[in-house]
Amino acid sequence: MPNAYENLANKSNRDKPTDKNKPRLDSRYLLAVPVILLLCFGLGVQYTTYITGLQPNTAQAVNIIAAKDFTAEIAEGDMVIMLSGELARKGYYVISADTTLRDLLDFAGLKSDSDISDFNMAHTPQHGDQYHVKSKANPLDIEPWLTNNLQPENCIEPADELININTATMQELQQLPNIGEVRAQAIIDYRMKHNGFRHKEEILGVEGIGQKLYEQLINQITV
Repeated sequence: MPNAYENLANKSNRDKPTDKNKPRLDSRYLLAVPVILLLCFGLGVQYTTYITGLQPNTAQAVNIIAAKDFTAEIAEGDMVIMLSGELARKGYYVISADTTLRDLLDFAGLKSDSDISDFNMAHTPQHGDQYHVKSKANPLDIEPWLTNNLQPENCIEPADELININTATMQELQQLPNIGEVRAQAIIDYRMKHNGFRHKEEILGVEGIGQKLYEQLINQITV
């Protein structure tokens, strides 16, 4: 017959947790951990790529240095340009020969109202170039996007005088950019049918003239 000590020992052994009673981690969770880590890594790579794509080429921007004016001393192959208008950075800058117009605009810092619709992005910057960015909020700004007093052949000259679309002849209308005989006749037909243009924006109602063409005409026409 077991004594009291044996009863206590047996009870203690029964109370000890066995391997069967020990909690175990589900193997599915073990498989999920590396999957979650891979997903986090992939998202991190995508986010980094996204942010990098939004930022300007800072390596190129290093080659753009502030200058006093066009008479600044520069290394062979470098050039001085000027930035003005609706930009975060204005003034004179020294750039390297491989700097593109896109590099300049990225460096200059375009604003929400910056209007570069007139810019010819295929243009290669030249020494003496003066780039002017208009404001969408100021339609009276008719300054050309590019002038160059040092190399006049590179200058984009503004129109000598505005063309009145209510009184211009067929030949005068064809002096406007991308206005040929057909569009000129369409303008004349429209103004006769509607008793003239009250606002120059009405030219958008003329067949063959859309928003892009209107942006080329807006600073060269009047009513």
